[in-house]
Amino acid sequence: MKDWTGTATNEEQDIELLDHIQYILEAEISNYALESIEDCYDVDYDMILRGMRWGQGDRNYWMVISPFGHIKYTEKSVPSNLIVQVHNELMDVIIRGIRADDRE
Repeated sequence: MKDWTGTATNEEQDIELLDHIQYILEAEISNYALESIEDCYDVDYDMILRGMRWGQGDRNYWMVISPFGHIKYTEKSVPSNLIVQVHNELMDVIIRGIRADDRE
């Protein structure tokens, strides 16, 4: 991942950040499978968002994540366990980014 300046200023940077977030989530969350993704454009905030469909057994749950690590949307049926896992991993990504900035 390229050096991040703190803001995603274009579509390429948004996608790069979302790819990194997706990689971490897939690697760290083992009791749900990431079944599919769908990128969409948020006109209000001028950024790309990533919809993620997580599966467990025959159930599927949609969540939408911003390149800044915000959970923008979850279906009401998403288990709190999955939300907590995603949240914790997003916080780890943010904390690691801050620590990396402090070392520079």
